[in-house]
Amino acid sequence: MSSTTSTVASMRTGISDARRHRLLTVVAAVAATFAIWLIADPIAGIDLATGQDADHPTRTIGPVAVVLVTAIAGLAGWALVAFIEHRTARPRTVWIACATALLLLSFLGPLGAVTTGATIALLGMHLAAAAVLIPGLAYDSSPRRPATGGRGQPIPISHDRRRTCRPPARTSGGPAA
Repeated sequence: MSSTTSTVASMRTGISDARRHRLLTVVAAVAATFAIWLIADPIAGIDLATGQDADHPTRTIGPVAVVLVTAIAGLAGWALVAFIEHRTARPRTVWIACATALLLLSFLGPLGAVTTGATIALLGMHLAAAAVLIPGLAYDSSPRRPATGGRGQPIPISHDRRRTCRPPARTSGGPAA
């Protein structure tokens, strides 16, 4: 009965369960990073600012920037998962590897924070977003169609070029002595 109710509700709203789950994942990531900003900036009084040299003027990270950047990152992650699902046979593994690599790369931004407290808070925001987005977007990640070799042909299981579909060539001399 529960699955029937869920299916009927999905048909009425036009959103599949997977899309609803992913949308809620992005919203949860936005809420998590905003909560960290709320604790760090107005409550703890940490000035979340980056850059302080002549080439990069100081920029304060405000609530709008936190919400927009997290939402954009979440939607980009969703698009990447959808792309991966159509291109690989193991999308969950590929997504987790890609997202982890991007998380590590994103750590370079907070390292330019003005204070140690700002660095810790910004790193916490990156970790919170990743802690929600990586498993949340991988939750229902399954191949949508078989991976192909470019022309709609399935990718061969064996990449050993010595194997062919033809039987081995016969020699004219008979059995070896």
